[in-house]
Amino acid sequence: MSKFIKGAGISFIGQVLSTGLKYLTQASLAWIFGAESFGFYTLGLVIYQFCDLIARMGLELGAVRYVSIHQSSANLSKLKGVLISILCIPFILGCVLGITLFLCANTVAIDIFHKPELTIVLRLFSLAIPVGASMTTGLFATTGFQTTLYRVLVFDLIVPLTNLLLAVCLGLMGFKLFGASIAWVLALSLGLILTLFYIWRLAPSIISTKVKPIFQLKELISFSLPLSLGTFLWLLLIWTDILMLGFYNTASEVGIYRAASQTAFLMILFDRSLVTIFAPTIASLFNQGSLEEAKQLFKTSSRWNFALTLPLFIVLIVSSQNILRVFWYRFSGRLDSSYHSCCRSIN
Repeated sequence: MSKFIKGAGISFIGQVLSTGLKYLTQASLAWIFGAESFGFYTLGLVIYQFCDLIARMGLELGAVRYVSIHQSSANLSKLKGVLISILCIPFILGCVLGITLFLCANTVAIDIFHKPELTIVLRLFSLAIPVGASMTTGLFATTGFQTTLYRVLVFDLIVPLTNLLLAVCLGLMGFKLFGASIAWVLALSLGLILTLFYIWRLAPSIISTKVKPIFQLKELISFSLPLSLGTFLWLLLIWTDILMLGFYNTASEVGIYRAASQTAFLMILFDRSLVTIFAPTIASLFNQGSLEEAKQLFKTSSRWNFALTLPLFIVLIVSSQNILRVFWYRFSGRLDSSYHSCCRSIN
């Protein structure tokens, strides 16, 4: 429990910093580019997220489980096999998907979304698919060593901060959509380099010629792939509305809606902090047969999650309009107009 509390605390600090940086990035892009360009950026990011998910195949979830098990049993050969697998498979699949998206970007932008300006965004985001997929699975693997420090440092701090600084600087220099998109690619590239370095620090055997890797691809994929379906459904739930708006409405409407939905997702802050350390801890306890401890841990984390999320929910309900003005005063004003028009139609 002490290790869980420490890990959850580090994860929470990281989630707060990451959420703040990402929120600040979205607000900055909205101020610099306006609602329309912000909408194009959002559509490109959504399509990237789906491609990134397919490239990962759920291996980030398998990485947490099998790294935790092999690390606790000191089986270096199997540990090396898992680490190589979860780094290489997403990168290779990401390259295939990235090339496909790059070649089909014009078709997707014009024939599906009827927005030619989206082409350059999709092509730039396609370059980030193999990098982002491999970085994510690698960072999840580090949590299998029952430490959240490296994942928090890279995923929640360095990558968002780098993306923010580059996007704002390039945007102010006049590059706008091109600058915001290339900033994402560069930030993920830095994240992948750091991920490889931290994995080497945690498991030096990954580059040792004395340790021969034992690959368990069938077991790893059969465990990970079904779990990726849950992640896919989650992404489908949170991103389908953006895709539908992009298909039927203007990019400006997408940008305005993104501002509102991004604010609402602040409520999952505590949940994600707890889950980050909860998964590897449960895997380790289950492997050791400590079911009673796992049961107690589940109850405690559930109570914390509810108690910490409820106050944030109340704040968002009461101060929603004021919070949206962080993005741009016209975002809040146009939402007010849409809301009142909707109410008049209902009446």
